[in-house]
Amino acid sequence: MHGTNQNNTSFSFTFEGDFVSVWGAKDTRKTGQSDADKLVTLPRWQCQIDGSSIPSIDYLTQIDRLTNNILCETRGLSTSSPHTLTLTAIIDDPDTQTFWLDKVEYAPAPNANVTGKVIKVDSSDQNIRYDNTRNWFPNLGNGILFHYTKTNWC
Repeated sequence: MHGTNQNNTSFSFTFEGDFVSVWGAKDTRKTGQSDADKLVTLPRWQCQIDGSSIPSIDYLTQIDRLTNNILCETRGLSTSSPHTLTLTAIIDDPDTQTFWLDKVEYAPAPNANVTGKVIKVDSSDQNIRYDNTRNWFPNLGNGILFHYTKTNWC
């Protein structure tokens, strides 16, 4: 996670793909007492793709949900050229507000270079399909090779 309490601090990320989402965390350590006060006093942000604004998504109303808050997303972008995502943090009071950037996720274009990138494969990927026996389909003989690190939690 990366954070700032400086107004108009921006972050840019260039990618090749048709979908991007930005995720952040709420820092409620120095906010008011009621849930409504806390949501009002949190920092704001603006997201742009290639210089054009995309809608921001308000923090979840459950004030205790601190991480995994989607901040903005867009889909249907052209895959014929790279895009630049720019996020600008809006801080009204640097003594009480910190903006936290958690992660950026995007769906790479078919021919995008993803060397050195972290790849996430989850159930939201329309190209990953299972039947009701939880087997891969539709073509026998197709496969995928994952290199991964296994972690055991005690």
